[in-house]
Amino acid sequence: MPVPAPGTDAATLGRQFELCHGVFVQNTEGITAEDSLVSPPAGGNCINWVGGHIVASRNSVLALLGAERVGSPDQWDRYARGTEPITSPSDGVPWEEIRAAFETSQERFREALSRATPDDLAAPLPEDANPFGVESVGQMLAAFAFHEAYHVGQLGVLRRVAGREPAIR
Repeated sequence: MPVPAPGTDAATLGRQFELCHGVFVQNTEGITAEDSLVSPPAGGNCINWVGGHIVASRNSVLALLGAERVGSPDQWDRYARGTEPITSPSDGVPWEEIRAAFETSQERFREALSRATPDDLAAPLPEDANPFGVESVGQMLAAFAFHEAYHVGQLGVLRRVAGREPAIR
């Protein structure tokens, strides 16, 4: 049995994504569809885009683990890195649908990770599916956990931009 790289075992990865899940839930509690479209005054993406981007990224994580993705294959293309900011309700996925998709992704991730063996997590990645330049599925999941933590933190700032009180103090 291969020895996983530090921080890439199923228990550690699961904990990282559970922490991100909790922060996402807290930072989006009480956010309305209207709130989700408020953008920072100096430019940047709104809560709707950041939340949709997290779901889109989680679909990549689910695929790595052989789990079913959330939504249709092209539903989340609007939230790919580098896409234009969302400025109106018709421009993206409805906010409540994003929150529901995030919850579904968490359930699917938990189940898929519970089935992942050390060999699965130590498996090498194909170069064309390796944007972080890591060596294994476990290392890719750790990189995705960092990526997600970055964005769930942004949700806390964007919550304030939308005029809401901070959820985490």
